[in-house]
Amino acid sequence: YKDANFWKEAINCYETSLSLAPHNPEALLNLGNTLKECGELGEAIKNYQRAINMNPDYANAYLNLGNALKEQKVINEAIANYRKAIDLRPEFTDAYLNLGIVLNEIGDFDAARSLLLESLKLKPDSYLAFFYLFQNYTHSQFVETGFKDYLSLLARHILKVLALEKCICFGDCHV
Repeated sequence: YKDANFWKEAINCYETSLSLAPHNPEALLNLGNTLKECGELGEAIKNYQRAINMNPDYANAYLNLGNALKEQKVINEAIANYRKAIDLRPEFTDAYLNLGIVLNEIGDFDAARSLLLESLKLKPDSYLAFFYLFQNYTHSQFVETGFKDYLSLLARHILKVLALEKCICFGDCHV
């Protein structure tokens, strides 16, 4: 239902699921995501918090709670939740990316750059990370150096993609 934009039906399904199995943090997360899509951030946040109360190690719930808090402009709490998601799942690319984006927005460019680069290390084809890293370098006090670093990183990525395409198309794999 959620994927077909039948939001009310999706909400009803998740609520029914929770009435049958009330201790299901995944259903709470999905309900929260659906409520967030409907613009009901307060209710979404409550469901993310309930999911975390049920499973304090649920990194996805911290990430989504951070996203909702960011939309509400509760930046310090959003940052804390992104950091918790990273602590729980050190390979959580989206948490690095979202934390980097928020830090970029508040002007902490050095910390943001480090997180965006970590996101790219974990997921080298993240075009969002490249976009926000470019944005970061354009705001850096070392614009010229930063831009050169960005272009070098982008060029390495493009060469890797081209080598992979050559491998797939022609069987010439030396990536």
